Amino acid sequence: MEAKTKTGVRQKYILGSVLGIIGIIGFIIFVVFLFKQIKEQAPKIQVVVPGMHEIELSEPGQYTIFYEYRSVIDSKIYMTGEALAAELLVTLYQKAGDQKINLQQPSMNNTYNMGSRAGISLLEFDINNPGIYIITARYAGDVEKPDIVLAVGQFKLFGVIFGAIGIFFISLIIAITGCIIILVAYLKSRKTKKEAQPQ
Repeated sequence: MEAKTKTGVRQKYILGSVLGIIGIIGFIIFVVFLFKQIKEQAPKIQVVVPGMHEIELSEPGQYTIFYEYRSVIDSKIYMTGEALAAELLVTLYQKAGDQKINLQQPSMNNTYNMGSRAGISLLEFDINNPGIYIITARYAGDVEKPDIVLAVGQFKLFGVIFGAIGIFFISLIIAITGCIIILVAYLKSRKTKKEAQPQ
């Protein structure tokens, strides 16, 4: 009977330890996932304006155009300050069919600041059809102002946060469960040893 009890306690220790290790691995995954996803929030499409550029938008949905005041393109550094030097006029057309896309003020003030890149949301738009689009930007009145960088991408920070929170809490629950199992096994082992001692 005592040997059976010891075996049960040992199994609980092993189970608790395994769950604890899984919980720790989960926390590591949480940190790596959060860091990687936040880093990937920086838009992949970058264009230098004033000028006209073709860009490929590979997914339907909402996109944001950012004024990237700190940027690096083709080894050239752009540090143009957080405030635009003058009003910027931006237009967007779908290349196939020459359909003009409605640009709006952003519903949220999204920003990013990651190493050599930092940007502020400038405009947003929705598309139904992925494909090639033409973006044009110039200063109002065609005044001579410095070149700046615009970046275009889908900002999915809320999805990243919810995903990270899910990983965090699942890892936390597993780790706590492992600790509880180890504690129960320890208390049971202590009780068994106490009962085995001669009175």
